[in-house]
Amino acid sequence: MDALIPMIRNLRATRFADIPPDVVEAAKKSILDTLGTTLAGSGALGSREVVALVREWGGKKEASVINHGDIVPLPNAVFANAVMARAIDLDDLHEKGTLHASATIIPAALGAAEYRMNVSGRDFLAAVVLGIDFTCRLALAPRISPAITGISYTYTHGILGAAAVASRLLGLDETQTLNAMGIAYSQGVGNRQANVEGALTVRVQQGLTAKAGIVSALLAQRGITGAQNVIQGKYGYYTVFERNTYASDLLTKDLGKHFEGKNISYKLYPCCKFNHGAIEATLEMAKRNDLRSDQVAEIHVGLNQQMFDLVCEPYDDKVAPRNAVDAQFSLYYTVATALVRGKVFIDDFGEEIIRDREVLAVARRVKPHVDPLLEKEFSIGISPTLVTIRLKNGSLLEGRVDHVKGHPLKPLTLEEIFEKYKRCARLALRPLRQEQMDRMGQTIFQLEQVGDVSSMVTLLTPGES
Repeated sequence: MDALIPMIRNLRATRFADIPPDVVEAAKKSILDTLGTTLAGSGALGSREVVALVREWGGKKEASVINHGDIVPLPNAVFANAVMARAIDLDDLHEKGTLHASATIIPAALGAAEYRMNVSGRDFLAAVVLGIDFTCRLALAPRISPAITGISYTYTHGILGAAAVASRLLGLDETQTLNAMGIAYSQGVGNRQANVEGALTVRVQQGLTAKAGIVSALLAQRGITGAQNVIQGKYGYYTVFERNTYASDLLTKDLGKHFEGKNISYKLYPCCKFNHGAIEATLEMAKRNDLRSDQVAEIHVGLNQQMFDLVCEPYDDKVAPRNAVDAQFSLYYTVATALVRGKVFIDDFGEEIIRDREVLAVARRVKPHVDPLLEKEFSIGISPTLVTIRLKNGSLLEGRVDHVKGHPLKPLTLEEIFEKYKRCARLALRPLRQEQMDRMGQTIFQLEQVGDVSSMVTLLTPGES
């Protein structure tokens, strides 16, 4: 029996009352965080073009495009919202699985809830918890590093997760849900080539993933069948894409008792998480030693191979980013920004600011390398980061970051996530009023008491509260 079947049964059978309070709290964090990053990404490059296309398509009014105010067919709304959620790369991450789950799951869940109508906060929270857990379990199983396969779990597993959360919220039965998985698998092609080339596809594919999951559930609801042995069949996912090298027990271990949403990390820097350890170490050492960039000869950064491949290569495009995506996936640029500006946030990735001469000069002094001990112990996922700053006077400053602020072992509170949400909301294409921001915080804090979660949409667009 394909392991997807017990996962689907758990997806359908688990109720809100079965979910521990700390897991519910984690889901609230992910929902609030994702809505905030969606607002901040509402006017970003890529987002504007996708929204304009969706608006041009028109069609039946089924679900809302966040902040823009358009009401469009469900798959198109989810497409646009997931693009915006990922656009500034400030959305949360499951570090062990190395994937952006929430930026797919939450737009899909909110769209499905608005489409179905009268979905309670309790049902919505349960669906988000289970959708994130479903997606992250799939990403934990592979034993070969994505640095070797080139696979992006954000997309290959996110598409199944989006189909799963949509199937639950749309009320599909077990057979229909399994069919939705097969239909989703037929559309899943997720890889890292766009990351390497700095293409806007990085953020757009997040939307395509969520949209495909929604379409899969809608097709299955109407009787379209899909492959049944989706992940362990002769040509199933793990056979084809992971060379049949995976830990099958991780798919179902403690299913319904342990929920991977507890292991989500929340970002404070709007760039690839592989950069965050080096950013945090640089910021801390620079502040503690009152460093100026002209005092620094070199910054050496040790990390694992998977991280090095994504944020350090190709050298020419990373050390002098051609665009915002290159900069978001550049260890050189983000570490240099941390040293020069004493911060790394959304305004540091504008198309003009990434050409700052001082930052680019410092970027060439950043010297990353694959640390053999880190690679041996942490070959898959995010490894600790080693940073050595060599000053021009010969002094050495050394730091190691195992977990950055926002990691489950160094968590952000729900209140801290709300502060981040407000910072993001002020940067929306159509900035929100303080009253709307406050009401959203109150809504999420007490989401299990909300009668219809589609009411949240009105708090994301000015003039509609």
